[in-house]
Amino acid sequence: MFRLLFWNTNRNNVEDIVRSIVRHCSIDIIILAESELDDSHLLEELSIDTEECYSMAPGIVDRLRIYSRFDPKNIEPIHDSSYIAIRNIVNPSDPSFLLVAVHLPSKLYEEEYDQIAMCFGIVKAIERAEQAVGHTRTILVGDFNLDPFESGIVGAEGFHAIMDRNIAKKGSRVVKGEKYKYFYNPMWNGLGDESKGPPGTYYYDTSRYMNYYWHTFDQVLIRPELLDYFRYDKLDVLTEINGRSLILENGMPDAKLASDHLPIVFEISM
Repeated sequence: MFRLLFWNTNRNNVEDIVRSIVRHCSIDIIILAESELDDSHLLEELSIDTEECYSMAPGIVDRLRIYSRFDPKNIEPIHDSSYIAIRNIVNPSDPSFLLVAVHLPSKLYEEEYDQIAMCFGIVKAIERAEQAVGHTRTILVGDFNLDPFESGIVGAEGFHAIMDRNIAKKGSRVVKGEKYKYFYNPMWNGLGDESKGPPGTYYYDTSRYMNYYWHTFDQVLIRPELLDYFRYDKLDVLTEINGRSLILENGMPDAKLASDHLPIVFEISM
């Protein structure tokens, strides 16, 4: 069993919150985006808090930091670029899996076409990594700066991440003679007021005619080969931890004392 945390920390000093999440949620792998925390101090404190030895996974992506309680030699770097980090997580007692962490550019700086094109390039990098390691046990997690219903996420030439796990289990579909693999996107279940948590992971109010208010930019996508090990009831968008609220009284993320994004925690039971 592996428990993972992803959080875009908005460059805030949230070490105490990260430590609390790791301790109370028994996190094995931590992925932080937009983090300016002191790596050495965080790792030292995590190891004291949990009596586990946490270390930083090797890599060169400034936008993403990955920490783990696993031996660093069991985290194999596969691919790095400006917006993506791919690691093969090897555990002697369980099947290995690919961890793909992403932090894509904000909509404030990219046009829709550019976002879609970037998703296409990342998918190709993932497929090359899957060929290199010889399996498709792949978890894709991060801040996509796209909602689950946008073309870059759900489109066949994007991540092809769909809401129906039974369809996803078919593995792929053919579009105009080309085969496209599926991801399953459990974040569809969390859209709107009837979700088990907040209506999204990020709140943005605008005076434009089209205004969703809540967005689910922070997502975890699962390849079909891992679906039997993934449980939606273990996926949480956190709004408080150990009595510490991450949201304001109006329900919006506390961007000043926590982050403008809410963290997500999930589990893979292998």
